[in-house]
Amino acid sequence: IAQELTQVIRATDILARYGGEEFVVQMQDTDLKAGLQLGERIRCAIEQMPLLINDDSIALTVSIGIAQMRADENQLQVLTRADTALYQAKREGRNRVVLAE
Repeated sequence: IAQELTQVIRATDILARYGGEEFVVQMQDTDLKAGLQLGERIRCAIEQMPLLINDDSIALTVSIGIAQMRADENQLQVLTRADTALYQAKREGRNRVVLAE
């Protein structure tokens, strides 16, 4: 999945693993519309990724939370809002992109 992500994100974006099965993509100088577009590109790329186990194809999906850093918050606060949006995506049925409040 990390290899697929590096193919989808821009050269200026920063990809990091966060927790057991979560990733963070930090995008500089990017508005929510562009973040949403990247989130959808990532979601579609992972959904189309083949995963074969013992000749069985396993479908992969990804849930994504997106937040734009506000002038009055720090990195931990924006990450917390993105994480909240991620869990909202999971509660709403997974395989979707949700923008943070």
